[in-house]
Amino acid sequence: MAAQVVLAHANNVTIIPLNVTKYAIATPQMVEYIDRMGSVSIVKVLLDYYYDFYKKRNPSIQGSPLHDVLTLMAVVKPDMMTYQYLPVHIIQAQTGIVRGQSIADIRPYVNLEDMQDGEEVGGRVHRIAFNLDYQKFYIDFMSIMTGERFS
Repeated sequence: MAAQVVLAHANNVTIIPLNVTKYAIATPQMVEYIDRMGSVSIVKVLLDYYYDFYKKRNPSIQGSPLHDVLTLMAVVKPDMMTYQYLPVHIIQAQTGIVRGQSIADIRPYVNLEDMQDGEEVGGRVHRIAFNLDYQKFYIDFMSIMTGERFS
């Protein structure tokens, strides 16, 4: 319900979905390097914990997804991702697998601005992240976590 209120009334909303943040991976090698070079000792403990959790769910995962980290980084480094402006609708089902899901209508429109006033587009138009430039993420994340300049 809260997401529906925000998406229905807020302006300039950026949505960074899990299907993008799941690619913001901190590999075990990155975590080891941060532990050796960085100044915050708890980082390794936290990231190892999340890596172990995700590894149990998905044995092929290469590291810990940094969902919240990427979302916060995007505030100051939005160019790490590519975006599309699309109408978004929140499913109001009370039960079932679709309950509370947000759905972006990715179909092409001739003139999205003209159609935005009606239900034709399925909801208000918001900026949605679709792809992550992992190299940009890696450089920023490692530079911040170690105090070194990565390139």
